[in-house]
Amino acid sequence: MKKFVLYPLLSLLSLIILLVTIVGGILFFKPTLIINPKNIDFVLRKTKILKTHSWTDADITHQWIKWNERIIKGYFKNLCFEFDNDTAYLNICLSEISWNFTVTYVKGEGIKSITNSPIFVRDQFSKIVIKESKTPPPENESQPDIWGLWSMFWSPLVPDLDFVFDENELTLGKESYQFDVTVIKSPHKFHAKSLGFSLDANPEGFMLLAPSKFKIPKLKFNPPLHLYDVKLIGAVKKNGIPLDLSGGMEKILFHVTSKIELPLKDSFSSLNFRKKAILATRGDIRVPDVKQAIGRFAPSPFNVLPAPLNSMDGAINIEIVTKESEKNEEAIVTSKARIDLKSKEQVFLMDLGADLFLNLLTMRPVSVLAEIDFKKVNLALPKISKKSLPPQFTPDKRIITQKDKAKVTKKTKSQMEMTFRLEAMDEKSLHLSTNLLDQPLRLNFDLNIEEGDLKNGFVKVLPLKTKVFKRPIQIPSMQINFDAPAEPVLVGQVIFPLPEYKITMDLEGPISQPRYAFSSKPPLSRNDIYSVLLFGRPLEDLNPDDKRSASQTNQILAQGIMSLSVLYFLAGSPVEYIGYDPNSKTATAQFRLGSKSSLRVGGDSEGLNSTGIRQTIGKGWYIDTSATSTQKSSTGTTGNARDYGVMLERIISY
Repeated sequence: MKKFVLYPLLSLLSLIILLVTIVGGILFFKPTLIINPKNIDFVLRKTKILKTHSWTDADITHQWIKWNERIIKGYFKNLCFEFDNDTAYLNICLSEISWNFTVTYVKGEGIKSITNSPIFVRDQFSKIVIKESKTPPPENESQPDIWGLWSMFWSPLVPDLDFVFDENELTLGKESYQFDVTVIKSPHKFHAKSLGFSLDANPEGFMLLAPSKFKIPKLKFNPPLHLYDVKLIGAVKKNGIPLDLSGGMEKILFHVTSKIELPLKDSFSSLNFRKKAILATRGDIRVPDVKQAIGRFAPSPFNVLPAPLNSMDGAINIEIVTKESEKNEEAIVTSKARIDLKSKEQVFLMDLGADLFLNLLTMRPVSVLAEIDFKKVNLALPKISKKSLPPQFTPDKRIITQKDKAKVTKKTKSQMEMTFRLEAMDEKSLHLSTNLLDQPLRLNFDLNIEEGDLKNGFVKVLPLKTKVFKRPIQIPSMQINFDAPAEPVLVGQVIFPLPEYKITMDLEGPISQPRYAFSSKPPLSRNDIYSVLLFGRPLEDLNPDDKRSASQTNQILAQGIMSLSVLYFLAGSPVEYIGYDPNSKTATAQFRLGSKSSLRVGGDSEGLNSTGIRQTIGKGWYIDTSATSTQKSSTGTTGNARDYGVMLERIISY
């Protein structure tokens, strides 16, 4: 029984070995008996691998060199075919494809192929459609062996190539692209070119060059934005591929490095791959000319730096590193920027550090924590006339206040949380120069801002000795403390060092209405303090009119009609008279302009303001000109109204 079964099996095995030997011998000694255009056409029609196929002429020949060495060459003319499956559709016509290589059998090494001339391909047209896959990739899909494929590409198994595809159409979803491709490969070099991009490679690595001027697609800018001299260099090693990307974008230069670890353990779209790639990324960005860059990238009206920065030139340097986050699906992108702007008399040196928390699944930022450190900022404020009343500073119109925000239609709230910390803690951090002060105003601050709102912190004026409106002033301490939602609190002290007196004003309370208290050395009453501030002498040394002006000052301040800053301005001016009418609650101040003219200004708490000039023309005659404005019209409705008047009068003395 055993022999009955064994003999047929041995016979069948012997027959299989004989057939394989015969086929192998035929393939080696006479391969064209099986591999020829006729048989290829038969196999393609029966297997239906291709949807359609055709050619006008074809030939495959072989040449006997030795018993173990053959030259195989051939060509196809006007080869056209269609291929269609769930992932892609191809419709390609090649005007010519030819090859010429030597096949050698070496004992112990197997079959080797040597390219006598590159595989030559020229096309007529190519149409490629990449379809959207409806089936998700398998969860445990094996990843390609990048190092193995790279090594095989440079082995003799891959022949030399000479491909030129002139007319090609690629469709991805709803987008179509026209392009040409040139590919040339030799044993130790590879070159490909398409759409102005060029790729050069050798067994050690590769270099990809973009066109010298490359328009950034799908980015709405007018005029369009371009990349310049972009270069990507990669060194292919067994344990990974270090990448180096450099180039420029209009007024910005950038340099980025990263690494792809090998062997690949995860797909390119997986969380683990993204995380490893992001954590290996480093970079630096340089903006050589800040004003030109802002003018190019920022939308109007924000494409111009605000004063006084608009008169300064300089650069911004940014370093970027990455680090792990406590959350597995996030990474932290840390940037350190130095802003260095200068002009002839001004300096703006500031460091900006930011941590951007990036969601690796959506590749969108989640939150930003930023710190701004003023290293050395010296700014010159616009010149202010010393002969006018204290000005009202108007903020840049591009700044939107909280009150203005309430008037704007609410938009969709951003999902990104933003937290900023502004810091200037050194004596040289922030200096503001103005012609009203003999010394720069030195400031320190530490402010925390969340979602655009100032939460807490302080602004501090460092000790200052100077002159304001021709009067000496000392500020040993002045600080504004912020603790939202409460109103900011002012705490400070101002000293007026006069020749015979030293007057101190202590401030404390909400910034809108701080409490103040005067004291002096030697001690003086409040009216005497006002008298000394206005006229330089206490009440007992003044004439009756000046006494009345000094005594009414306290009431004017209490009614809120005149501020302390206006009081000190008047103190440095040739004031002649200060009056107050308790019935109309109107205050008036008059001071000398010259030997024959004087200026009178008045105002009340309801918005009435008047200005008048009296000019002496001789023999008791005077000309009075006046202008009065109010927020209420004669009908009682709210609005702006202005009256002008001229009066000629004569004062006769008896």
